[in-house]
Amino acid sequence: MGVLNLKNLPEIPEDQLEDWGAVPEPIDSAPSRLRGLVLADNEDGSEVGVWSCSPGKWRRQIKDAEMCFFTHGACTYTDEQGNVTRINAGDLVYFAAMSLGVWEITEPARKAFVTYKSK
Repeated sequence: MGVLNLKNLPEIPEDQLEDWGAVPEPIDSAPSRLRGLVLADNEDGSEVGVWSCSPGKWRRQIKDAEMCFFTHGACTYTDEQGNVTRINAGDLVYFAAMSLGVWEITEPARKAFVTYKSK
């Protein structure tokens, strides 16, 4: 695949995203539900896709580096050192490999993402 151009990401209806189930490690709330699409799955394990999440609080599981652009919602991410990052629709966020911590999704969120392996 040469170029992937996903048109109108914010307007894709939720029911067109695959049900990825509940988050594996909820904290102090009912488990958030995940939906998404993997649009490109590369040989090295990196992915390009769309992710959405219902409100809730849970432990982040992704260990790869990730760049993502939020099109909907509001949330906070608290890293293991206690640093809090507030994220809103329109924000571009980078997570270095092994960025572990806690998500708190306060409004239904959607992002486009790229994960990749660090050397």
